Amino acid sequence: MRSYFLQVATEYDGSYCYIIFFYFSLQQIFEVHLFCNKYMQSYYDRWDRPVLTQDGEQRLGNQWAYVKYDIHNRPVITGVITTTTSREGLTSAVANSSTRDEIRNGSSTGYTMNRTYPVSPGEASILTITYYDNYTFRTNTGWSNNNGVYAFSPEPGYPDQPNLNGVKGLVTGHKSRNFGPGSPQWIYSVTYYDQEYRPLQQVTRHPIGGTTRSTYKVSYAGETEKTLDRYTYTWGTT
Repeated sequence: MRSYFLQVATEYDGSYCYIIFFYFSLQQIFEVHLFCNKYMQSYYDRWDRPVLTQDGEQRLGNQWAYVKYDIHNRPVITGVITTTTSREGLTSAVANSSTRDEIRNGSSTGYTMNRTYPVSPGEASILTITYYDNYTFRTNTGWSNNNGVYAFSPEPGYPDQPNLNGVKGLVTGHKSRNFGPGSPQWIYSVTYYDQEYRPLQQVTRHPIGGTTRSTYKVSYAGETEKTLDRYTYTWGTT
């Protein structure tokens, strides 16, 4: 048995949006519709997490944005799939998925892709990948185009002892697909922390080439005292 709840929201320009929440009998949300100029809909799994979302523009091409999670309900993979599956079919597929998480592995993505819905959407569909807790993903074959440049590099006058043994609960790495001029490319980012879990250094691939390395000196209270930004490219450093 399904029930629904209607909420009316006022936009900044004075117009109205109607938000309809659909629930199962146990008040578990599984679908949300947002009606403005073009309504947006989302499908939730049995753990109350949004798995599929579609806005008006995506609906024209039968596209859906998806999210995959780890065992701690943290989003690890986001992307876009194209499907003509009916509303009823999507509702059933998402709500009846019995596995709740993707797990880390040694692939170029760093995670399985076949344990949760959508099942095995393919690496080409991925937009972002997020890594937590440790840096084992950096040893995966094909994780980056040049894995060595993302290693921690000490700077004079800054702390030089990163916590490489694991920083539970924190984001350690990220990949996002850049759709700029030319073919899509991955933008890589790795964040290192000190023994107190404070940011120590972040290394990011620059969209036009090279890498940006930001190093921080943070006080005991967590305040940033100074920052050094270093951009490295093929013919030198500035």
